[in-house]
Formats: sequence, C-alpha cells, structure tokens
Amino acid sequence: MKLPSHVDIIIIGAGAAGLAAAHELSRAGKKVCVLEARPRLGGRAWTKPLANSDAFIEYGAEFIHGTNAESWKFIQESGLRTREILRDIRIYDNGFLPADESYWPQVQNTLKALFRYAEPDIPVAEALAKARQDKISPEALDQVARLVQGYHAGDLSKMSIMSLQKIEEESNDEGSHRNFVLTYGYCALFDWLANSIHSYAGCQIIYPKAVVTKVQWERGKVLVSAHTKDGLLELSAHKLLTSIPLGVWKTATGQKGHIEFSPPLKHRDSLLAGLEMGNVLKVVFEVDLSAAHQFETCSVLSKDEFFSFWWFRKHQNKMLAIGWTGGPSAGALSKRGDDAVIATARAALEKILGVTEKTTEHPIGAAYFHDWLKDPYARGAYSYIAAGGLDAQKELAMPIDDTLYFAGEMIPPHGEPGTIHGAMASGLAAARAILTGFNSSFQS
Repeated sequence: MKLPSHVDIIIIGAGAAGLAAAHELSRAGKKVCVLEARPRLGGRAWTKPLANSDAFIEYGAEFIHGTNAESWKFIQESGLRTREILRDIRIYDNGFLPADESYWPQVQNTLKALFRYAEPDIPVAEALAKARQDKISPEALDQVARLVQGYHAGDLSKMSIMSLQKIEEESNDEGSHRNFVLTYGYCALFDWLANSIHSYAGCQIIYPKAVVTKVQWERGKVLVSAHTKDGLLELSAHKLLTSIPLGVWKTATGQKGHIEFSPPLKHRDSLLAGLEMGNVLKVVFEVDLSAAHQFETCSVLSKDEFFSFWWFRKHQNKMLAIGWTGGPSAGALSKRGDDAVIATARAALEKILGVTEKTTEHPIGAAYFHDWLKDPYARGAYSYIAAGGLDAQKELAMPIDDTLYFAGEMIPPHGEPGTIHGAMASGLAAARAILTGFNSSFQS
C-alpha cells in the first residue's frame, strides 16, 4: 500500500468515532489517513459471521439504543436493514418468578429516591448507604446496585451519582428505550463507511495494523510515527484527530498501545482522572432451538453472582444465548482466565435452561468470548464518570491549538457514554470543528 507523506488530517483509530469523522471529512474533500492498530475495523464493535448460517456473533457492541441515535443517519444512508428487539423481563432466582411488569417502574422509582442524595456529587456507593439509613427498601437498592454495575459497568465506589442522574434523565426521551440490531451486525455498517470513505476523491486511506507510538506536534503541524508490517511509518498532517479508548489514554510509557505526545499533554492527565473505564464480560453460546424457544422474546435477570443478565437472539437455524456481567465482579472473574469465564457463564446458563445431570442431550454448544479488559487497544469495555468528574468529558473534547482534536465514546457531545451512537456523535462533532478550523484559516 503506497502512502503519501502528507495529508490534511490524520485520524488515529478506525472505530465508530474515527470512521464517522473520516466519512464527514472525506466527503468535504479533505485528504484523510486513518491509522488503526488492529487488523480490522470497528474498535470495540466486532462482528463474526457464523458459517452456513445467517447468525453472527457480536463480541462487543450489539444494539442501536433509541430512535434518535446518531448512528441512524448512516444506517439510513447505507440502506442497511435493522430489526427491533422487543423483550419482556423474566426474573430467575433458583427458578423463574411469576411475570412482574412492575420491575422497571420499581427500579425507576428507587433511582428517583436515590437521586435525592445527588448534591454534592458523591460515589453511588455513598448514596446507597445514605438511602439505606433512610430505610429505603434494601431489596430495591440491591436491584439498582446490580443495574449500575451491570448496565453501566461502573464501580459503585467510584461512579458519580450525578452522572447517573443525568444519564437517566436523558434516557427518558421518546423512543430512547427502544432497541434495535443490524440484520447482519455492526460490521456491515463499518464496511459501508470504509467503502464510502474510499470512494471520495483525494487520498482517503484506512491503514490497518498501524500501531501509533509517537505524535510530535506544534500549531498547524503534526508528525505521527507508527509501526506497520512494512516497517516504520512517518506521516505528517495539518491536524490530528485521536479516537482511542479511555483505557489506552491511561496507559503508562512502555505499555502496549501507549502513544507519546511531544510536547506532552500534561493538563489532560488530571482530566482523565475524572473518568473511569468500566469492565464487562460478554459470553455468547450457541443453544438448541427447542431448549431456548421460550426465551426468544424475553431477557432474563438472574441473581447469579456473575452472569446476571441474559438475552437470546434467534436466527433461521440457530439460537444464540448472550450472557453479560459488568463492574468489579467482571474484573475479578477476568483474572481467572478465559476458560473460567466461559465455564462460569455456562453454569449460569445451565440453570436458566434447566440442565441437570440427568439431561441426556446437552442444549448448549460452542462458546464465543473476547476479553476486552486484556485487549491492549481497549483495556476495558466503556467509560463512566467518576464522582467529581462531571466536567471532564466536555474539557477532554476541547481541541488544542486548532491542531489536536479528540473523539470517542468517552466524550459524547450529547451524553450517552459507552455507546456506538455516542462515539459517532463525537466523531462528527470533531470533524465539523476541524472543518471550521480549516475554513477560518483559509479566510484569514
């Protein structure tokens, strides 16, 4: 692959934020080069199609959350098909409890009660302790604690109660609770974005397996060094957009994935402390259709120590069961190794499916798992705001000297961290700021 020595903008990272930005900039006629450390597109969204089936595995991000998500713009333009996921909630506690439509309203009411302790900002764990002192139902508070650790992947001793309140308020918009999946997985959307980027005139290149190690910069000029299969790559540009995960931003010198900036961005270190990287383990199993057909339209909330949330996805000739655990328990289980993670998830699923020693035909088949905590180019699942860090996202998104720009799920412009559409929105916002900077420079 022949590369130019200079482009208008270099983008580090071909995940949702980086590709959305590259699409916007390329369409505006800018020469863009995207450098990606992995051999594939998508970042923490990774689709694996299964052979001889319409089924696919999503190792990472899976859903389109809400009807107003930024990702819909690209989905509609691409013509890709989606399907809505309609689910009831079933509760499992050593057996399935009777259907209870009041579960989510109860959770919402408990959250509202918890938010009374949101000023000044404190960790969620402290708010829960105050609520227990005020005799709020311990069972209801335990439900909320599991939700925060599971869904938000947060450590209760660190996560900001005010940020949780903000997320809940923003998620009450019309259509925000509806969920969709792409018919052929997120890879179809990223492939479409890459093909679109390459179709525009100029020098739009996405370079995989390019591990950026150093950025030298001054106002209006950057020089990026990256290791590739062809040796050392050095590329210059007027502007740089960095869209790497929070976990990689927090790496120390010498760790894999670390990028050295010269001069260093020292002021960002204190801001990065305002955000934390959440832990999630997600295991996908192939399961027998006859054993799991009753779960096709429901999700299961379990009181299992680790895998407390399950959902099922039916395809033409396969059923997939997806188990999820988040927060500190996910970090603890990850340390025991991949085999232990899969075995723990399998044991939890066996209980839900009613598998016993007397079961003659085992309904659970192949397992699929990727540990994002151990992935050097992710170092976790997605971000959340630490207590006292409410301003960190906005300040981390600010460009430096109209030369260095930033994007990613950790700094969504409209809230909703940890989502594909939040990442895309941040990439588009950064791209538009870059274009504004170019126009200002041209006019001056």
